[in-house]
Amino acid sequence: MSSDHDNISVGFGIISNSSNLAPTADLQQESIQRWSSNSLQLPRVVQSIRELNIPKYKICICDAGTPTIDMTGITHIKWDEERYPHKIGLKKNANNKELDTDIVVHLHDYMVFDRDWWEGYKEFGFDWDICVNKLYETDFPGHRGEWVRNRDWWRSSQRKASIKVNEEAGYEKIANCSLIDYDDYSQLHYQYIPGNFWVSKRHVIEEEPISDRPAGAMEDVEWSERVIPKYTFKVNPLSTVRSYRGVRSCTRWSDL
Repeated sequence: MSSDHDNISVGFGIISNSSNLAPTADLQQESIQRWSSNSLQLPRVVQSIRELNIPKYKICICDAGTPTIDMTGITHIKWDEERYPHKIGLKKNANNKELDTDIVVHLHDYMVFDRDWWEGYKEFGFDWDICVNKLYETDFPGHRGEWVRNRDWWRSSQRKASIKVNEEAGYEKIANCSLIDYDDYSQLHYQYIPGNFWVSKRHVIEEEPISDRPAGAMEDVEWSERVIPKYTFKVNPLSTVRSYRGVRSCTRWSDL
């Protein structure tokens, strides 16, 4: 690979939730269980980043609690959860601001990198503003113990409807989704960027910050509506991350 790739600086902005969270009017207990209490995976996440052997990289963890891992060389943003409860988008903005790198990888604290993840990006190239890659999860009903593809390059037929807000009933949920072939770029107007993992040039969030919607209120959908028409959005099928969060729902699976 070209030595120019060694000059690319990569920041890893990890959203962690090691503190105890309580339901609010905007965030029900079901949503909390889906995305919080994953900090036990944090050591595995950080170790997988270090094993990528990227010449220039930084790690920043935004967490209301105190990560119980080796924090050598890691920046910690102590989040004020009482003042900004469940504002997961604002956490991502904070990580992006802290990481003065060319590229920022935005991830939750249960996303683990395959060892060849960075090699895949060097081969794929960097002619994009926002990029996703293969995402696999495990422990699905009917696929227990298997790795299955989920919500990486995908669409929702109700993306537009899913961002409407009903102030009394709460936020609408996406009713269905379907995975798209990695070489299919014909459905971008139906797609959105998975909130638990994506890669972008640092300038993207500087120019288009994520909203202050609480977790579970589809801040990733609203952000996608703004940025996909404006920036170059691609999928890299040569790199893989794996989620250790557990069960998520989707209407169509593709086995690894």
